[in-house]
Amino acid sequence: MMSTRDRVVSLTQELVKRSKPSGYDDGGQKLLAERLSALGFHCNTVKLEHCENLIALRGEGNEYFAFSGHTDVVPAGVGWSVDPFQGVVVGDRLIGRGVADMKGSVAAWIVALEDFIAANPDTQLPLALLIAGDEELLSKGTPAMLEQLSAGGKSIRWCLVGEPSATASLGDCIRVGRRGSLSAKVRIVGVQGHVAYPHLARNPIHAAARIIDRLTTVNLDEGLPAAAASLEDEGWPASSLQCSEIKSGMDGAGNVIPGEAHVRFNIRFRSPLTRELLQERLAPLLTDPEVQVEVEWSGGSKPYDSKSGQLRKAVIDVLGRTGAVPRVARDGGTSDGRFVAEYGAEVVEIGPCNETIHKVDEGLAIAELTQLVGVYQAILSELATQWR
Repeated sequence: MMSTRDRVVSLTQELVKRSKPSGYDDGGQKLLAERLSALGFHCNTVKLEHCENLIALRGEGNEYFAFSGHTDVVPAGVGWSVDPFQGVVVGDRLIGRGVADMKGSVAAWIVALEDFIAANPDTQLPLALLIAGDEELLSKGTPAMLEQLSAGGKSIRWCLVGEPSATASLGDCIRVGRRGSLSAKVRIVGVQGHVAYPHLARNPIHAAARIIDRLTTVNLDEGLPAAAASLEDEGWPASSLQCSEIKSGMDGAGNVIPGEAHVRFNIRFRSPLTRELLQERLAPLLTDPEVQVEVEWSGGSKPYDSKSGQLRKAVIDVLGRTGAVPRVARDGGTSDGRFVAEYGAEVVEIGPCNETIHKVDEGLAIAELTQLVGVYQAILSELATQWR
């Protein structure tokens, strides 16, 4: 029999190879369904217009422990030292798009489940896997799977999300919540003119600079209740606004004041802020007396904060046995854990190091990937003793 190391590396490589250049899955979920069916899981594909999503269930009852994750990836980009869609071993590392985010975690689940079920064929722990095909792109897959489960009278009690949570070493950080996200496009309409006659024009770039200055210096958390103001102590970073794009100009004509400027920005915000409160608070800052300002808001994912319970305790206990003392955090980008938490499940995000995610030459140390299998298997064993 292949070693744990070889099995998890081989499966991760197979998943890396099954990606389209756009980022969508290209046969990875079919491979996973075959492996899971062999373990006694009942697999069901939830088809959306743009992708497929996989639900796998094993065990009796209507409540489950679930792994939640995704097989899609961000586009590879350019400048890789190896083929990004092959999963290449370079020294002691495995390199490929999605190795860390999050095909490695998915492969580690499968190997951990194979070993756990082989050792506990009659386990009473009901098991589920929710594997989305669009987490990086649209995030419609996980909500669709949860809706299907709910319509069938099934629910998730505990959910382990395999997002890359570690910063320097496996187990140094777990996440139990995330900030919300809200984006906006701003169109600033001025009056085009000659740079030598600014009094005859209205410069939208100057107005954009004034608006950006106001947006990036405001304290978004000011005025929150005292209990919320000290949330850093609970792993919540402060809310922040970052500009991500500025466009203007006249195609190289340096003597023309342009007629329009365009700005994009994104806000990451903590509880108890909401989309509505932020839009109301920022409206006075998104104006300028010299130009016309149009704002188009988009996104609007809510912050989530999972309750503390048996799952978090089990994860921390297992990591403690490896020598890790995890920081319990609510930082980072959004994840599909927010959708699972809305259904009342306890959610913990634990996965490998995130240092290279979305970067050129994304990868993981093979020793870390192998250790992740053991951590997931130990968590399964711990939870199996507590299931009632």
